[in-house]
Amino acid sequence: MLEAIRNRSKGPIAKFVLGLIIIPFAFTGVYSYFNAGGANVVATVNDSEIDIREFEQAYRAQQQNWGENFDRFFNTEERIQQFRMNVLQQLIN
Repeated sequence: MLEAIRNRSKGPIAKFVLGLIIIPFAFTGVYSYFNAGGANVVATVNDSEIDIREFEQAYRAQQQNWGENFDRFFNTEERIQQFRMNVLQQLIN
């Protein structure tokens, strides 16, 4: 059975179908690569952008400030979201 699949996958029809599948993924990947400039922006304040790297760095710094207490206090998704919003608010101000 595997031999039959292998033999049929080498034919021109299989290559055509594979090409139909690969081409859209290739164009989508190239499009997202060239248009990802604004995708990494977390917030824009007075024409100044805060990118994801800056936010993640501030988030990790605040998390380290809390130390071992972070996991104890921020134990629900709601509290973590609030913490993230506070970090973002600090970057904005």
